[in-house]
Amino acid sequence: MQNKESISNRENEYGIDDEAVNELLRDFEYLCMQWLEHPLTKTATPSETKLYFCQLIDLCLDPSPNQEDSDNNGAILSYFSLRLMNNANAILQKRFPNESMFQG
Repeated sequence: MQNKESISNRENEYGIDDEAVNELLRDFEYLCMQWLEHPLTKTATPSETKLYFCQLIDLCLDPSPNQEDSDNNGAILSYFSLRLMNNANAILQKRFPNESMFQG
């Protein structure tokens, strides 16, 4: 419970909408799981899976062309990058228990 509270406090510190965060994470997890379950990618290697997950993370973090630059954007992107990477790592380890998104 404390972890969820600290995450929520961190999100509120940046003025981030909790529901938007949850929606992004749900969509990301859905796409990762689709990769693992799809017949054409079921035989993907750990390296191929990591590459796909990293590409998804890049897409999730790509700012829209209308988004204004602000001092907080770097911190927000860094924070979301870590959240997405942690989620990707958990999903990756469902298929490849000895692999990690945090190792080459």
